[in-house]
Amino acid sequence: MDRNEAIRAHTGWKKRLTAYLRHPDGSLDPSDVERVNACELGEWIEDEGRIEFPTDMAFQHLEIAHSRFHRCAADMVRRADTDPHTPQASDLGADGELSRTSREVVNSLLALPVLTRSGRHLSRV
Repeated sequence: MDRNEAIRAHTGWKKRLTAYLRHPDGSLDPSDVERVNACELGEWIEDEGRIEFPTDMAFQHLEIAHSRFHRCAADMVRRADTDPHTPQASDLGADGELSRTSREVVNSLLALPVLTRSGRHLSRV
């Protein structure tokens, strides 16, 4: 998975989650949402990411931000399932916790060094 694929995977998951929060239908289980390896980016982080960036600080920040995003998302799903009117526009807006944690994930991805085909790190872009 390259950086752009990772960002697309994450933003796609965020869009799905946002749609759910606007109209909760029980199709998302909060315990599944909370699992950091339940999404494509999380699988990459736990497998290839840890191999490619074992000591990189940007990668460590990514792991933390990604985990925070999933905890926030699961909490929001729980609230939406309890009371469909709970998620306010402020929760889903640009300044809401979900958007803030999502930006942390994207910024962490952007801070990762670029890899060459041989696996060598080129630079941070």
